[in-house]
Amino acid sequence: MSGVWTEWETVRRQVALCGRVVGPGGTPVADRAVRARSSRTRRSHDGRTKPDGIYFFMDLPGGDYTVRPDSPGSGQGRGRVAWDDRGNVRRAIVDIEMQRE
Repeated sequence: MSGVWTEWETVRRQVALCGRVVGPGGTPVADRAVRARSSRTRRSHDGRTKPDGIYFFMDLPGGDYTVRPDSPGSGQGRGRVAWDDRGNVRRAIVDIEMQRE
């Protein structure tokens, strides 16, 4: 099978927004729903924290985002995602410390 490589497309994905959710005392908050909402489009993107409290969103459009865990009384954070002319993202890192779990 020659020429098969022309049928493949390289897909490059990039983390656009990421951070860590911790509880009181810096304890990682695992398996918590996290929502990133665009200030410009009002569109929301949903994710979950990993066992170490890390979350990430891939390939978000550029703009300002508010990030908050799905929990009453939880904290929130803000970050800006920006893309350059070559298609590289300057990712936003938004760490959140929750007042209670």
